[in-house]
Amino acid sequence: MDIQIIIYGLTLGSVYALVALGLVVIYRATEIINFAQGEMMMLSAYVFFTLSLSGTGTFLAVAGTLLFAAFLGVGMNLLVSRPLIGKPIFAQIMATIALSILLRSIAGIVWSHEDQYIDAPVSMILQDFGWFKMSPYQGLIILVTLGLVVVFYLFLKFTLLGTSIKATSEDPVAAQLMGIPIKRVYMVVWIVSGIVSAVAGILIAPQSGLHPTIGIRFGMKALPAAVLGGFGSLPGAIVGGVSLGILESMAIVYLPTAVYDIFPWVVLILVLLIRPEGILGVKKRKRV
Repeated sequence: MDIQIIIYGLTLGSVYALVALGLVVIYRATEIINFAQGEMMMLSAYVFFTLSLSGTGTFLAVAGTLLFAAFLGVGMNLLVSRPLIGKPIFAQIMATIALSILLRSIAGIVWSHEDQYIDAPVSMILQDFGWFKMSPYQGLIILVTLGLVVVFYLFLKFTLLGTSIKATSEDPVAAQLMGIPIKRVYMVVWIVSGIVSAVAGILIAPQSGLHPTIGIRFGMKALPAAVLGGFGSLPGAIVGGVSLGILESMAIVYLPTAVYDIFPWVVLILVLLIRPEGILGVKKRKRV
């Protein structure tokens, strides 16, 4: 297999993995599937685009975007999470789909429906490293994703708040009885999800350009990525995203364009038929 396919797949899969991670974090804590996850990424990418054009510099533009993403997460928690927890799953799905359409429309009104482009902070030209070629920007995407995953792992494992999130994910009732502030945990979960998605938006904006529909493109592909890795598994979101990115890059090279467009959904159907729990998911046994 051409190493260039793997590198492109890792780059694409890194973005899928981050959006899928944000999706799974919310689901683990609240059991809500947020179909507006891609739109959270898209809005953050537009904010980064606006701040970059204002001349604030890359560092301040990134900081401002992450701050916006945190506030967006707070708003999503107040508008979506709290009212929908405990409601029928159909209501949850329809509410988040409606919110995704609303956010997409707002982006179109504010930034127009025309394609927008932003310069990458480093070169996007492929550099020859002997047995493979990689652009500095591709390397940046992979390294930032890897670094964020490590930080997220350390946060969950070694901080009190991270332990509270894990406890709430396992059993919210037991966590509340132990004195864990559930509402605060839900708030933090949405903030973390917003920030992770914002990083994905910042990374992909220079490569794919900006349009209100990029949320659909990456958000909807994060869903099969999460299922592939094992829906509800945080490591599975990373593995699923990277795996889907590599498989999709292979599909671009070896399959017709018409098949490439539907390829993630073919993968989703096959996973559900062959191994519904995903790569790292655990099969649950029902008690009789």
